[in-house]
Amino acid sequence: MPYKANEETFESSHEVFKSAFPRGFAWEVIKVYTGPPEIAFKFRHWGFFEGPFKGHAPTGNMVQFFGLGTLK
Repeated sequence: MPYKANEETFESSHEVFKSAFPRGFAWEVIKVYTGPPEIAFKFRHWGFFEGPFKGHAPTGNMVQFFGLGTLK
């Protein structure tokens, strides 16, 4: 079963990720493109899949993804 953010609450989402990534699911800003008042940035999220995830057995592999975001 894939993760569907619109079907999770803050609490259930926290439990899913806490279980799947017991060492944490780190987040880092890689690059900031613009300054205040609107900030555009590139980020990376990563962790080691060492716990169960919605019926899927852990693999121990590192999971990572990159994204872009903005803040006001």
